[in-house]
Amino acid sequence: MVQSDPALRFRQAIDDARAGDAVALDVLIGPLIEPAFRLAVSMLGDSQEAEDAIQEATVRAWLRLGQLRADISLRPWFFAIVANQCRSLRRRPWWAVVRLAEPRTAAPGPEETAVQSLDI
Repeated sequence: MVQSDPALRFRQAIDDARAGDAVALDVLIGPLIEPAFRLAVSMLGDSQEAEDAIQEATVRAWLRLGQLRADISLRPWFFAIVANQCRSLRRRPWWAVVRLAEPRTAAPGPEETAVQSLDI
């Protein structure tokens, strides 16, 4: 039976995506990726971080599809997840983004040089 009602098709796509159907998830979220990416870039100012935010938001949306109420539109719901993910990335503790220099190794002392030169 072909479903002609868009609301029924939408609900069926959500049920299919919840059941693990990647095609159904792509049908639901795919058209929203580009505008969501623009939102994330505007919030984060970095396209790499925006890509990370979109990926994480897509996973979160997939995991939370069961919480999507029938009276809520998918677009604002997904954009809220993206915005929250961007806020979370901006709230990272400063020590999570500090990159430490590689530790320097001391030059070998005379004892180590002598041991290394021995052919045992």
